[in-house]
Amino acid sequence: MRACQKCGAPAGPGDELCRFCGSPVYRQLTDEETEALVKVFLESQDKALKGLNGPRVWAAFAALVVLPFAAYFGSRALGAGWLVATSAVLFVIAACFAGVGGAVQVEQDLHFDRTVKGKIGEFLQENRLEKARFLLAAHKGMPPDSEVMKRLAKL
Repeated sequence: MRACQKCGAPAGPGDELCRFCGSPVYRQLTDEETEALVKVFLESQDKALKGLNGPRVWAAFAALVVLPFAAYFGSRALGAGWLVATSAVLFVIAACFAGVGGAVQVEQDLHFDRTVKGKIGEFLQENRLEKARFLLAAHKGMPPDSEVMKRLAKL
């Protein structure tokens, strides 16, 4: 069904302008079209979230490379045996992996808050979708464990 962009009044099949206010009319998307459109949009945003490598991530990776050496040679310089030095290295590696995971989460959260939320707002406005219809289509079309779906509750 077609409707006016401005006042929402129904329009006839051949109408290009609203009979009531003179604004352009558009065809309302079906549920299937909405789901497909939302899925394509969210897949692109999910891909962007997964590909983030900000400064926090690079710093954590650098720590993963440098700190184990420092832990080993520092322990040995303090007179610790190889077993203690190796244990220190393993502890540092585990801590660095936790840091990398945390850094990735922080980068993704910041990108979602600073960029993706705005893009979702623009998408809703451009496609004349209500937030509830958008979220319903998102839950139908996207896997729940995708990065973007984990953050959609923040809307």
